[in-house]
Order: sequence, then structure tokens, then C-alpha cells
Amino acid sequence: MRVLYLSYNGLLDPLGQSQVLQYLIGLAALGHKIVLLTYEKADEWANESHREAARRATADAGIRWIPLTYHRRPSWPATGYDVAVGGIRALFLVLRHRIEIVHARGYVMAVIALLLKVVFRVRFIFDPRSFWPDERVEMGLWREGSRAHRVAKWLEQQFLANADAVVSLTASGADTMRAFPYLRGKATRFEVITTCTDLSLFRPRSSRPAEPFTLGYLGTVGTPYLLDEVFTAFLVARKLRGDARLLILNRRDHAFISERARACGVPPEAMELKGDEVVLEVGTGSGYQAAVLSPLVKKVHTVEIVPELAETARQRLAGLGYANVEVVLGNGSIGWEKGGPYDAIVVAAAAPRIPPSLVDQLKEGGRIVIPVGDPFVPEGGLVLLRLTVDPSRYDEVLITEEPLGVAPTEPSTQGGHTWRASI
Repeated sequence: MRVLYLSYNGLLDPLGQSQVLQYLIGLAALGHKIVLLTYEKADEWANESHREAARRATADAGIRWIPLTYHRRPSWPATGYDVAVGGIRALFLVLRHRIEIVHARGYVMAVIALLLKVVFRVRFIFDPRSFWPDERVEMGLWREGSRAHRVAKWLEQQFLANADAVVSLTASGADTMRAFPYLRGKATRFEVITTCTDLSLFRPRSSRPAEPFTLGYLGTVGTPYLLDEVFTAFLVARKLRGDARLLILNRRDHAFISERARACGVPPEAMELKGDEVVLEVGTGSGYQAAVLSPLVKKVHTVEIVPELAETARQRLAGLGYANVEVVLGNGSIGWEKGGPYDAIVVAAAAPRIPPSLVDQLKEGGRIVIPVGDPFVPEGGLVLLRLTVDPSRYDEVLITEEPLGVAPTEPSTQGGHTWRASI
């Protein structure tokens, strides 16, 4: 089948990566010809390595990707403009690629899809993701019965009444839509497609680790996500398990999360907030360590002094979809000031001493993990240091040492320092 997939979420957004691209790669592998039209936010689009990784991933899967610019404000005019631009582009795409099915992800894209159905008689799949008009009311953004709410509910009726198929995240949602008065007696096809875990990326452990109970929260926060209720549930869990901890992975809203956690009485020592960290890696090598760090932090800058290694790692990481990793060709012993300051720096080469330039590029409270010493000296010549640094007080650097055995090495020159790279 020849399919046009419309998404108001950008392909460079986390949702685009997890809930759009992965699904479409699977469908393309089944032989479907897919054209993907998305709206990309300016801050995401500015990340060149992120863009190129998305281009490679779609091209490798045989998906034609058409990125448009997303406009946020003023709200209604901006959305109307986006619909107009996307609608015109979609008209040409349907003609050029002889599209048979248009899949609209969300209400905004369904406006374009319904137009295409009327004009070209293509089949229309409505994928609402939520009851968006009612969700806006529950969030307090609209008043029930207001003009905006009435218009959105009227559009919802047109989408559901004219769709050839409707996707629901849950069976309960599908049953609710079937019960709408204007759908009674209609043979609308409903498909329940839940969001799910990609087990090629996430595998359950075979045995339960001897670690504290951890409740995880991953992604966006705000009114519809009931963050306060999450904190309340965690406090109940903490009464049952005194060692329980809360791990939150979020990229943008750390101040808000911390404020709500304090208001709800969550002990600071029981909560760990991650996801907006920026990390520097010195010594890219094959790119393996950068790939490990990528899903754990907001951004990884990795510096490699050998041109061939840097280019190979850059191509490998981009091809595998590690879009938040930037590979830089340069002298790692002086760090990469342009990307800093950093929450953490990981050094993959043994150094005779801690380079002050790396310390200078840390945020307050930042950490460095670096092997220091002479790896050719037996019995503790090479020591792994983990430093927690207060950049304003060099005399108060806190160091935790863990001795390592002697490792095979190859000489490696980093600028003014002669380093031996630990293998």
C-alpha cells in the first residue's frame, strides 16, 4: 500500500522517535511505501546531527520524509497556517506518489486527511491518540461549551463519521467512541493499537536485582500527567518499602518537578531527577560508550583526536539513530568548551594528571571519571578517579579512588600531554 502518514509531532521529538518512526520502520519492512510528513520544532531542527540521524534512519527504511516547520504562536493562527501549508504539500504528495491511504495522527492532521479524502477519495485512518477537546477542558485550557470546545467537538464528529478506520490506544476508548450517537449503526472499523515496549531495546532482567525498589517516571510533566498523584503514590510505596526511590527522567521541567516534589512532601534524598544532563566524553573510539550514554542524558559531546576514528564513529552513531550524540574531531585533553559546561565528563584515556581545562568546563557539582597515572607501573600505577568538583574552589575537589589493575595500552598523544590510552 502507498501511505501518507501525517504527524503534528516532529520526527525529532522523543514521541516521533518512539511512537512514529519505530512503527513506520516495521510497516515499511512489510513492503508498504510510506511518505511521512511531520512538523519540526526550531530547537530540535537546529541540531544538525539529530537531523542527519533521522534522515539516515528514514532513508535506510525506504521512508520518504517531508519535514515542515512547526509554529507555536499565536496559537490558533499558527496552527491554521501549519494546516494550510501542510494541506497544500499533502495535495501534491498524494498526486505524485499515488497515495491510497492517509493516516492522520491527532486532530490537527485529521483536518488535512479529511480534505484529502473528499478531494481524492483516498482512505482515511483517524488516529486521535486521546479525546483532545475534552482533555483541553480537563486541563483548564478551555471552558466546556466554549466556542473552541464546540468547534473541536464538531470536527471530532466529522473525523469519526468519515474515517475508514479509527485507531484507539485502549479497548475502553474504542467502546466509548462506538457509543457516540452519530456512530450508532455505522460500520466504522476500530483498531486497538496500544503503545508498547520495543523488546529489542528493553529487555526484562531474568532475576530481580538486590537493589532498592525504584518507581520510574519517564517523559513530559504537566496538568494532564497528574504529577502530584505520582508523588502521592510514591509516598504510599515508601510507607510499604522504606528503601523505595523515585527516578524521574525529563528533559525540560526540572525546576517545576522539584517544586511539586517539595510541595507534596517527597524527601529530596528519595528522588533522583535526570534527563537534562550534558556529558562530555574524551576519546570516542568506536562510539560504544557514547551509545551507552545517549539514552541516559540530554546531549553527549564526544571528542576524538584520530580523524578516521571520529568519522567512522560519527557515521556509525548516526546510522544507529543516536541523534543526541555529537562527534567532534579535536584534542580531548583540553575538552570541548563550545558544548559546556558539563554535568559529567568521562575520559577514556589514561592521563598523567587531571587536566585543569576539563575541571574548568564542569558545572558546579559536576563529576569527572578519569584514569590517572602510569599504566605501565605495576601494582596501582593506574587509578580510576571519580571527582565531584566545585569549580570555584579547587582546594575542595572531592576525590573517590578505586585502584585498577595494569591494562594493556597503546601510546596516544593529546596535544601538550602524552597520554597512554587505556584499552
